[in-house]
Amino acid sequence: MPRMLWNMGAHTEETNRGMSAIYDSNFASFEVTAGITYHFGNSNGTHSFVIVRPYDQDEIDALNSEINRLRAELAGCKAEDEACKTALAAKERELEDCLSQSRVQTVVRDLNNIRYIFFNIGSSTIQANQKPNIWMLAKTARENKGAKIQVLGYASQDGSIAFNRVLAQKRAEAVKKALVKEGIPADDIEATGEGVGHLFDTNNWNRVAKCTVILPE
Repeated sequence: MPRMLWNMGAHTEETNRGMSAIYDSNFASFEVTAGITYHFGNSNGTHSFVIVRPYDQDEIDALNSEINRLRAELAGCKAEDEACKTALAAKERELEDCLSQSRVQTVVRDLNNIRYIFFNIGSSTIQANQKPNIWMLAKTARENKGAKIQVLGYASQDGSIAFNRVLAQKRAEAVKKALVKEGIPADDIEATGEGVGHLFDTNNWNRVAKCTVILPE
């Protein structure tokens, strides 16, 4: 900042005669104070002076090119994502249409083609009250040329594992024999013992043979 210094020790002729001092620029001097203020690493770690790293123009062009490439790639990903969502929605609608058309027909067919033959404890003899199920199985198989019958025999949890395995097989074979008597070829019937069954929560009901008529495609 500039300032002027007056030499108060200098006296003029009037001063010597007892008059007031007279300020004369010839006895004054001028000063100018100049300085630089620099802040060393303040609280946020910055300085008043920042050294800028010079960039090469080729480097700048390369960075801009990479940014543009990534933007284009992002746009492509978004477009692909939208296309996938559209295709998925179309497939979901197609599946729903297919299920709505075939669900009732399939359930009814399966109910008609599955029969259960129940047995007494420790027995593989088909009781008289179970024979209508044998007749209906045979009727369905005869009405559908090329149909096969799968018979799976089960036992309840009573008795040993070895005994129940043999008993389950005997029950499956008993159903197969009854179906053959109804005119179904033995080669069209598969009889398998499955051992202890868990088809039903009630233990007694698992003394059963599950019979399924498999229709040709």
